[in-house]
Amino acid sequence: MLVCPALNHLTIGFFMTVVEKQTPYGSVSSVKGNIIEGSKIIGTVELASGMQVDGEIKGKIYSDGEIFIGVKSKIEGNVVTRKIKVFGSIVGDILAEECIELCVPAVVKGNIAASKIIIQDGVVFSGGCEMQNPENTVKINEI
Repeated sequence: MLVCPALNHLTIGFFMTVVEKQTPYGSVSSVKGNIIEGSKIIGTVELASGMQVDGEIKGKIYSDGEIFIGVKSKIEGNVVTRKIKVFGSIVGDILAEECIELCVPAVVKGNIAASKIIIQDGVVFSGGCEMQNPENTVKINEI
């Protein structure tokens, strides 16, 4: 488990490698890292690129890329990213520059905001939903 309670901050960009692969969630050409099942991270995660999460994160996630949240993933904290596709569990708000896609069997408890939002039939969603005009969307580097 990677924990830094003194700083409550973790930057894992240097663990990332460029990977182009086929996953159960489709083609993942923009994802460049993976938090594998069984991994637990506590603290803030900052990414310069996309990633796939199959483990647990307790803390905020900031990414300039696309994030895939796997079926067995558990996220407790807010997520700010360019684009996100969720199959797992998130308790926290999600803000995306471009698109939020909630796919079965996702469970999301928190507010979501993006210029494009897709929620599949069967997803459990509890929170507010805000569709933003693309011209007025807050950019990640402005936060």
